[in-house]
Amino acid sequence: MEETYERKQGDAVDGHAESVTLIDVARIAGVAPMTVSRALHRPELVRSATQKKVLDAVRATGYVPNMLAGGLASSKSSLVAVLLPTIASSVFADTVQALMDGLTAARYQTLLGLTGYSAQREEEFVEAILGRRPDGVVLAGTDHTDVTVERLTRAKIPVIEIWDLTDTPIDIVIGFSHERLALPSHGGAPDRWFSPGIHGRKG
Repeated sequence: MEETYERKQGDAVDGHAESVTLIDVARIAGVAPMTVSRALHRPELVRSATQKKVLDAVRATGYVPNMLAGGLASSKSSLVAVLLPTIASSVFADTVQALMDGLTAARYQTLLGLTGYSAQREEEFVEAILGRRPDGVVLAGTDHTDVTVERLTRAKIPVIEIWDLTDTPIDIVIGFSHERLALPSHGGAPDRWFSPGIHGRKG
């Protein structure tokens, strides 16, 4: 299923993104509308020369692709939401950078939300974000409101909780077990080590 657009015959392309449609881009590029959609959403399926013509037409018209329409057609939004308490800490800033680097390489867009260590704010973010139909959600920590857990469980999308471990993850948890950390008080080797782990929801 491709995006469908309507434009009255004789309407001019005035360079404003809100008045430009995929059909206008196709006309200027000299290709079919389906080819434009494919060049924007699945560029590996078109020839490089064709993709260049489409991108040149996009730049010339100021067209903004309707990613939501494409996402609804393919049941994918190419969007991953990341909710962290803050990015003021270098630890969380590094986390954001690593996540965005990996997601960008996989051709995903990242939507970042800062909760300020508030479970209630996280709940509000989750409610707003799920309306955008993300392909996945990353949460910092494992302390969430019951409403957040219920909404994310019902969404049936990958949910990754990071930093802490729990025996009852929403979906997948990647963190460290602080219970296994025991350092000696007078030097020497620790008798237990800070232990990383990856747990998944059973069933």
